[in-house]
Amino acid sequence: IANVMIRGPSNLCATIMVDGLSPATLAAAHLHIGQASYSGPVVVRLAVPSANGGGSPGTSMMCNNAVAPAIIAAIVSNPQSYYIDIHAEGFQFGALRGQLF
Repeated sequence: IANVMIRGPSNLCATIMVDGLSPATLAAAHLHIGQASYSGPVVVRLAVPSANGGGSPGTSMMCNNAVAPAIIAAIVSNPQSYYIDIHAEGFQFGALRGQLF
């Protein structure tokens, strides 16, 4: 589960919860530009989910106050053109992916 919240012209916050993957194997989390059938470049790096006390699920929360205003405007006007990708050991191109809507 992921939630992306736009909080201003250059502020983006994201919360992520993953289950079924060991948080110890999670390596990266990103917001990418790309339709469902396309893998695009990273536009915002997100916090990697981790588990408090070990185990699953893993969670993360972060806010970035320095996202380019043009990127924020593009996400707001066309969120389905962006996706979140979680990378884990053994899944270099991503273990989990979900389009924004």
